[in-house]
Amino acid sequence: MLHVVSVTSVAPPTITWRCPRCPCSEFVCSERFRMNTNAKLTDIWLIYRCTRCDATKNLTIVERKPIAKIRRSLVDAATTNDPVAARRFARDLNLLRSAGVQVLRGDRFSLSQTVPNASRLQLHFAEPLLVRVDHVLGVALGVSHRHLRALDASGRLRLHPPTPLSRLRLTTTTDVSIDPDESGP
Repeated sequence: MLHVVSVTSVAPPTITWRCPRCPCSEFVCSERFRMNTNAKLTDIWLIYRCTRCDATKNLTIVERKPIAKIRRSLVDAATTNDPVAARRFARDLNLLRSAGVQVLRGDRFSLSQTVPNASRLQLHFAEPLLVRVDHVLGVALGVSHRHLRALDASGRLRLHPPTPLSRLRLTTTTDVSIDPDESGP
């Protein structure tokens, strides 16, 4: 029997950046933009906040570009502080790398259900999330990471599309099959 587990983001990924005000280095996406436009050029930033002291870090999305050359949807998103667009940028690994920051933690998520002892399940993501599949799968099945690694090493765990279990990556729908084997972990 196929169990469908819906995965929803509770909070976007956090980044690591040395805070100029306190010893903390964890910044969370505020899901807000800052836009500055003078007569000819526009800058757009995604705003992050220190989890401890609320200091801000602006991540450059557009730098010194004529507003006519910026996608209208991006200008609208920045103007209205569209949280969906903000989360999409917060998960853009190329943007984060070019800004010189690293992801500290992937999306925090919630599941529609847990399915212990399931042999087939589908992880369905409401929007692409930056997560480790082993973390989501462990919570969904109610098993430890050690148990998942043992299933993977034994060839009893199959993911479609094939996905590295322990790598933080942008994930959409993943189908999982687990071959039953009573002698396994």
